[in-house]
Amino acid sequence: EETLQAIPLSLERMKSVSIERFQDEFNKMLKGEYFSIAMFLMKNTGVLHLFIPSLDSLDEKELHQLVYAISFIPKTATTLRLSLIFYWVYKKSNETNKKAIEVILKALKYPNKTVAEVLHFIQFCNFELESINNNEVNIRKFLKNIGRENIHNIFMLKKATALSEIANYAIPSTKRTSLSISDIEERVSIREDSPVNEEQRRVSDFVENVERQVQAVLEENPPLSIKELAINGEDLLKIGILKGEQIGKILNKLVDIVVEKPQMNNKEELMEQAREINEKTCN
Repeated sequence: EETLQAIPLSLERMKSVSIERFQDEFNKMLKGEYFSIAMFLMKNTGVLHLFIPSLDSLDEKELHQLVYAISFIPKTATTLRLSLIFYWVYKKSNETNKKAIEVILKALKYPNKTVAEVLHFIQFCNFELESINNNEVNIRKFLKNIGRENIHNIFMLKKATALSEIANYAIPSTKRTSLSISDIEERVSIREDSPVNEEQRRVSDFVENVERQVQAVLEENPPLSIKELAINGEDLLKIGILKGEQIGKILNKLVDIVVEKPQMNNKEELMEQAREINEKTCN
């Protein structure tokens, strides 16, 4: 407790800590057993405001939801945990694009690969399950957008955000200007006999059911990208389509067609569609 009280007094000296050093320690915290407690401690001591002020802007309810959501993500999945953190910032900022999040991540010196992955994931942290439930066409469109390699991760993020939104009803209502570690431990825990658990089970079952539907569609191996089409750019060159940009546009439109109707992914039908698209766009 003495160390906790001393941290705010040391903030001025902390300004000399390099961003790289902070990022390294933050990543260790992300993987740590006491991440949720550490997040509340960072907020209450001013450390969060010093290094990630946009995250410090989350109120107690939002921070509680965030740390509870992260508890559903494996400790080793650092990028997914990081994605959840910045999803909450993204959601609160009401940004129409992800540029603000990109700026923050780059300021924290995260590698470009990590930045790209986080920016991709935050778009789908809380997608509408109902839009793809029992709808194979929408499932294939969804797969095209997120990438088949990301399915399990996306559903982990979805379950985490969905369950955290329910759990927010269990947040203690008491307000204090300063919190002890025991206070924080109480805030980040959800009682086993909490009435929200029945609703959590229902939501969890629904998420898992939709994921099974998506996996079933994946097992059919539907075409979802240009490289999975039955034709390619060379085939289009042979029928007189010479412009590279035009070829790209046609191939992308063909992907949209086969996502709607996978049975059309054969050379004869796609070449016919390509001719029609070319005629329409050239006239």
